[in-house]
Amino acid sequence: MNHTQNPFGDPAATRFHQQAELLAELQRRATRPPELPRPRDPLAPVSGELQVPTRHGWTVVAVLLLVVVLAACAVVAAR
Repeated sequence: MNHTQNPFGDPAATRFHQQAELLAELQRRATRPPELPRPRDPLAPVSGELQVPTRHGWTVVAVLLLVVVLAACAVVAAR
């Protein structure tokens, strides 16, 4: 395969197809009424921040287990 061939077919046809889709989308956006900006939730994650659901159940179990183990260690050390 030489440098002028595209392994995925004709790149000009792909560009033409994408251009047609882009023009159709721009046409839709031009005819659609503008949307009003929505107020931002101050607690929403910012860009690049992971949104993880809060799960306190496992935290409570882990703290209780830690207290039990520390108490057991204190009992063994006191003997």
